[in-house]
Amino acid sequence: MMTRETTATQSVLPTQPIHEGQAGLLSAPRHAVAHRGRQMADESLALALACGALVSDAAREAGVGVRTAYRRLEQPDFRRRVQELRSGLIDRALGKMADGMVEAAQTLRMLLKADRDSVRLQAARSLLELGCRLREHAELNERVLELEAHLPCLPATPSGEPI
Repeated sequence: MMTRETTATQSVLPTQPIHEGQAGLLSAPRHAVAHRGRQMADESLALALACGALVSDAAREAGVGVRTAYRRLEQPDFRRRVQELRSGLIDRALGKMADGMVEAAQTLRMLLKADRDSVRLQAARSLLELGCRLREHAELNERVLELEAHLPCLPATPSGEPI
């Protein structure tokens, strides 16, 4: 690990340890460092927006102005990145829910053997209803994927957005 030291020819730099990967930041051109800073701010802004933050709160969290945040939202690539991040968050949440669904199904199955008739009846109804809905959803999802695989790419509008 390297450390930053102050010499007569350098302005005051902190004497904190820096990692080997950060050493290049000291010698990088100023515009490259600024570009990386903007990329980091944009990614932070996109993540905050993907998590549902208000634009003003997301801008503050990312260290950019509210007007800058709105300008970023006007850019299709930035909006796409927000959507990608949001989709990733939703996928992770669905994964956790799916894991819990196995336990929930096991609990319903155990309740089918309960002593009280009303508990067994409610468990049976829940299993049948939820099972049918899950099957319908899986079949519909399969059909949509099949249709999408057979569709040609859709043309884009002059602004680059899909129709």
